[in-house]
Amino acid sequence: MTTATYDQLQQLAEDFWIWHAANQPISSDDIPRIERPDGWTPDWSRQAIEQRRAELTDFRKRHQDINALLWSVPQQVDYRLIGSAIARVHWELNVTCGQERNPGFYVDQTSLVACFLMVFVGIRSFRDKVAGGTITFGRAFKVGILITLISCGIYIVTWLCLKRRRSRRMKIAHRFIGGIR
Repeated sequence: MTTATYDQLQQLAEDFWIWHAANQPISSDDIPRIERPDGWTPDWSRQAIEQRRAELTDFRKRHQDINALLWSVPQQVDYRLIGSAIARVHWELNVTCGQERNPGFYVDQTSLVACFLMVFVGIRSFRDKVAGGTITFGRAFKVGILITLISCGIYIVTWLCLKRRRSRRMKIAHRFIGGIR
């Protein structure tokens, strides 16, 4: 560990959050908290995953190289919070590996985008085929809400089916692992 200044931690945090916004999977958990870069598109290719792992290793090293023991308590809390955020990305990328093992990961990534597209395409189709080429904001809003409710219902049913399958696998895994302690 080297002696580092609090400014170095703040720079690490800024670099990490910019990187995180560009690399975090689409998630209902993070939608309100992450502002994506302009033109952002998810890339889950093997090359992109390996690059993320290398970049994450660099963030972990930068964090570990900071010695915050002599800092004030609020600064030490900041140090631990950024360490926790880095650990969460490590957990998602290297431990749970949803992008490699969980077909539901890709369902989540594409279904949210598909739901948003359904609203746009549905309103445009309604305008052109039913409303004679023009539509008021109020009517478009009602059509959009209806499409959103239908697509959310489909998403929830899909999610519940996948959750039930995961739950069954987890019970089997717990029975197997239960005797090994």
